[in-house]
Amino acid sequence: MSTSNTLINYKVIGYEPEGEAIWIYIESNSTQLTNQITFENSLLNDFIKEQTNIIHFEKDGKKYSGKLNNPDKTLHLKF
Repeated sequence: MSTSNTLINYKVIGYEPEGEAIWIYIESNSTQLTNQITFENSLLNDFIKEQTNIIHFEKDGKKYSGKLNNPDKTLHLKF
């Protein structure tokens, strides 16, 4: 994750397998967030041609979502 070209530290707090999906939970206590964030996620893109990665993000109680279809790996969210 990055904001204003600055990497944000995060920690994986857990995961849950669900059928063919795996939910991975990540959190950050960064105060560097301004009005946008960029996610880079290519998990499994090299192994599954039809791979889809869905990103849910929450800031100040408001939720944002986006979807990346292989070969896309970058998601920009503005809030």
